[in-house]
Amino acid sequence: MMLLRYLLAAALIFAPLSNTNAGWFPLVQGAVCGGFTPLSLGSNLIAWYKADVGALNGGTGVQATNGQSVDTWQDQSGHGYNATPHGFNSPVMNTTAVNSKEGVVWSASNVNALLTDPIASGGSVVWGTGTTYSVYILGSGTANGAGSGFSYTVTGGPSVDPNGGELLAQSGNTFGFVHASNQQYPGSFTLNTVTRFGAIGDGTNFTPYVNNVAGTTSALSFTFGSPGAIWLGMQSGWDGPTREIIFVNKALNSAEQSNMDCYLTNRQ
Repeated sequence: MMLLRYLLAAALIFAPLSNTNAGWFPLVQGAVCGGFTPLSLGSNLIAWYKADVGALNGGTGVQATNGQSVDTWQDQSGHGYNATPHGFNSPVMNTTAVNSKEGVVWSASNVNALLTDPIASGGSVVWGTGTTYSVYILGSGTANGAGSGFSYTVTGGPSVDPNGGELLAQSGNTFGFVHASNQQYPGSFTLNTVTRFGAIGDGTNFTPYVNNVAGTTSALSFTFGSPGAIWLGMQSGWDGPTREIIFVNKALNSAEQSNMDCYLTNRQ
């Protein structure tokens, strides 16, 4: 009987990788997180970017290898909100950037940015009211970062100045949002450390999260334009690697937040 217990434990630890729509991950993740992936959010999942899937190099047209530029970051939500440079410089793939796993590396000094095409081919991102949302980023930031991902109302092609604010903007070891002249950084984190960043707008208030711990809640100031475009990075964009970026058009409830944190914990 004792031998059987050891064999069962070994089978769990060394279970083969399971291929799902969310990518490859150990079977034990499904058991721990109740099978949750961002796709579990259904139509509320707006866009989803993963460093190890769909981060394509423009020269090869396939997944970027270490040191190659990421010229198209494919949306894994199924909506097709793929992000491309649109005249900015592309970020670079580092296959060991996030705990020896893939990360798309942004450099503020190199003006790295990728954004969705807001008008062509019906590519506009539709958010609904734009006042209820959840955004998560798995990665790390350095002392020089300032900005990461945001959406804004547009009537034409991409503009250098989105006039829509920056969600999950970074300033030193704090983060929050910048909207016009209203700058708030109510969350703090450890620099150069892999972190699960989150931000939730519930229609009234904005709350940042670091590793699923809530920061200071403040009156909602940042809203997503609809239709709009998703920007990743910017001329003063995030400095450091990101492994996943997830946009949702609802305020996740406590159970969904726990599931999302479980999923991201298993991805870091």
